[in-house]
Amino acid sequence: MFWNYLKIIKRNFIKNGFLSFINVIGLAIGIAASLLVFMHVTHEYSYDGFHGKVKDIYLVKEEIDFGKRKINITGSTAGFGSIMQESIPEIKDFVRVTFDQKATVSTTEKEKYYESQFYFVDANFLDLFNFKLKVGDKETALNQPNTVLITENTALKYFGEKNPIGKMLYYKSEYAFEVVGILENPPSNSSIQFDFLAPLSSYYTMGSEQETIMNENFAADGPIQTYLYIPEKRNLAFWEKEINGIVKKEEYDIEYVRFYLNPLDAIHLIENPSQKTYLIAFLCTGIVILLLAIMNYTNMVTAQATTRSKETGIRKVIGAKRSTLIIQFLFESAVTNTLAFLLGILLLYLSLNGFINSLELDFNSAFAFGTNFIIVIASLYILCILLGSIYPAIVLSKFNTINILKGGKGRRNSGAVVRKYMTVFQFTASTILICFSLVIQNQVSFMRAQNTGLTKDQVLVLNIHSDIGNKYAALKNTISNQIGILAATTSTKAIYKPAFRGNLIRFSKSPVTGEEVLINMFNVDEKFFETLDIDWKTAPFQDLVNNDVILNDAAMQALDLSDSLIGSSLQSIGINERLVGVVSDFNYKSMQTSIEPLAITVKNDTATTLVRGGASMFVKIHKESNVQVVLANLEEVHNSFLPTQPFNYYFLDEAFNNLYNDELRTARMFQFFTFIANVIAALGLLGLASFAANRRTKEIGIRKVVGASVLNIFYLLAKEYLQLILIAFVIAIPVANYFISEWLTGFAYRIEVKWWFYSIPALLILLIALFAMGGRIIKAATVNPVDTLRNE
Repeated sequence: MFWNYLKIIKRNFIKNGFLSFINVIGLAIGIAASLLVFMHVTHEYSYDGFHGKVKDIYLVKEEIDFGKRKINITGSTAGFGSIMQESIPEIKDFVRVTFDQKATVSTTEKEKYYESQFYFVDANFLDLFNFKLKVGDKETALNQPNTVLITENTALKYFGEKNPIGKMLYYKSEYAFEVVGILENPPSNSSIQFDFLAPLSSYYTMGSEQETIMNENFAADGPIQTYLYIPEKRNLAFWEKEINGIVKKEEYDIEYVRFYLNPLDAIHLIENPSQKTYLIAFLCTGIVILLLAIMNYTNMVTAQATTRSKETGIRKVIGAKRSTLIIQFLFESAVTNTLAFLLGILLLYLSLNGFINSLELDFNSAFAFGTNFIIVIASLYILCILLGSIYPAIVLSKFNTINILKGGKGRRNSGAVVRKYMTVFQFTASTILICFSLVIQNQVSFMRAQNTGLTKDQVLVLNIHSDIGNKYAALKNTISNQIGILAATTSTKAIYKPAFRGNLIRFSKSPVTGEEVLINMFNVDEKFFETLDIDWKTAPFQDLVNNDVILNDAAMQALDLSDSLIGSSLQSIGINERLVGVVSDFNYKSMQTSIEPLAITVKNDTATTLVRGGASMFVKIHKESNVQVVLANLEEVHNSFLPTQPFNYYFLDEAFNNLYNDELRTARMFQFFTFIANVIAALGLLGLASFAANRRTKEIGIRKVVGASVLNIFYLLAKEYLQLILIAFVIAIPVANYFISEWLTGFAYRIEVKWWFYSIPALLILLIALFAMGGRIIKAATVNPVDTLRNE
């Protein structure tokens, strides 16, 4: 029986070659595109799922709720975990983690790099987390201080093909660590990403500052991340109440500070809330693309139903039951869907690496072969067969036998209304996607093109290590005197980079209103404002000197201060130094957020406090200078002052643009999937138009004989679809406007939604539709009526 069904499938494929090709290709493209989307979404939702105890591990977080701002910090004291475990029996274990985001690591061969993922962890780290140790003894790997485990990539970077076991690495160019093991690279869906794992006990051998960090006598906020293992299932609020109660007993009770727990399997999306919004949008996009492809297939199958009415009628006459016909048509649809699915998976794996690389996604192609995604593929395959088979099988099996044998078509307008609904949905979805793609691209371009209030172009930011000490002034002067350098200035904050150092906060209150205000703070030298062309709202009344304080306009407004305070001490807001001026607001963070209150303290050139914890030197380069020559000169100067430290820099304009990489990536993904959706919709319309033209060949011939023009025939065949597209516009524009307006509210600086954000997509969809239909309709309209009517 099934062998006969296969013969029928083959015969119909050959008979309707072009339409069959459109069916399979459209469905395959839709499946491949939706699988790409689902792979990305599955990857993001699978973070940390490979840990066996993931459901019972919680990261301790701290929330500061002060004034109108909330700040979430990951950090606690070294004693936090042990005190909690002693006080709460349900806490069975804990692990402490800390890492240096700007560590210098070197080898005996003098290879040196800045590393941002040098982790110090407790000895039980590999017991709680399932990171795989390829070489070394898991039981003892983290027991000995001043030893280190490195990842495969790190081993290759520092030692090439040589065996790294027993070799020495130098942390901060001072502390020797012996390599005792090699770890597999952390999976891309791990929230803990490291290159080095060293025992936390090493801190006791690294000087008084690190020893102070290891004070285990109290539980409070601090520089260490603490993970708690709590197998007992209870509401998180219960554990958080217990933990905050213990902190209060420890005499660390600040009313605006609260500790809370983040489940390990939710950390990635909790700490990236905008990512969750984008993932939901991508998931919806993937579902829409899949539905478009299935609807295309369903439309074409039901549209071709009339051509198989006689086959169905004869089968019924000779005794075929309706259930038998349903099975036959289900089998045919299943075969077509299987063929399209296999082709879709082939397209997926051929395009996967290009997709990942072009969009700079943070996962490797190996994830596509993992268990999680294999389950997604299997589920999608079953879903495609069900959605793409059941409705066509029912339609095809319901033809009326008597009408067929009388020369009718079995059922009048079989599936026509449903096809119209599907066509409207296809073009509604395509229009919404184009609108969204256009808005996202314009919003990203808008943010990157905005005047931030400081000069970004031709500004190089050089990392200055704390080892510079009292040689800082000489280094700055030497750099300032280099050919091609206009000026140099230093700040404790690396602008447009993560605030891992140099960015402090102060809890203040307005002396006028009593309102709580959180103020950001960092230190600069006296040339900072001049070098970066930051405008003054109220210029200093004299030259800037050591410990002078400058507020930005946002701080003045938040604190409700007047210019009359200039020249006076700021003790009323908790700052002892005097206020000497007010700068106009400038964006020192991403333009996704509004400008926050800021206090900048001036430290003169000779102040070693400016570079005590490391600093950033902003070097303004002349526009006519050869940047490569300037870089070579700067590297030479840097290495003469800091021979043990890597030469590390970034360009300010590039760093600013990189702040919007997530949005830019989102824009590119939407553009890519919008293109796919429109290709699928166009293929569907092409197929329907082709079928309509083939079905009405004799009608077209007769109309031509009686004087109809090509334009008349084009309008006759196209008007139904153009009406449906117009309905799609009417539905799509208000829906798109609602979601676009909601999305834009997440940006402090946003574009104004223009009328052409909707008219351009509508025009583009219309052109796509005309292009898709035009060729087939014109071909049918230009056929010689003699050829179509000769058998009548």
